[in-house]
Amino acid sequence: ILPVDQQQATVYVALSFISIEQARTNLQMQTQLKSFDSIHKFVSAEWNHEAVIKFNAAIVHLLSSPTQWDESNGVYLGFDDQIYTKPDNMKHICTDLSIWDAHRTQISFILFHDSQRANDIIRSIMLIVEQGGDIPK
Repeated sequence: ILPVDQQQATVYVALSFISIEQARTNLQMQTQLKSFDSIHKFVSAEWNHEAVIKFNAAIVHLLSSPTQWDESNGVYLGFDDQIYTKPDNMKHICTDLSIWDAHRTQISFILFHDSQRANDIIRSIMLIVEQGGDIPK
């Protein structure tokens, strides 16, 4: 328990799939119980700028699909070639879904990052099934 006048604490956490003792060894070897600031400085110096560029490009690609399918006034061409108005509980109708490829990575990220978009994706899949009969693969 922190004293009332102390507002900051340093906490060390280590994991091991083997044992508590191994976690302690990992902690000692990986941090050498250095301060947060010294670990941050070391990691920042080791950060690979090229990796940051690749990571940011991957995020852009991750968020570039699925495609927004509805028009500016909320109408969209249904998957049965009929014109529909977007339901009020959706921000956008989504298409170009690649569920098989994306279910473990992209969809999980979108769920965490943008719950409204995740809701739109799920509801769009339901509309695709209702209007066209097939779940996108």
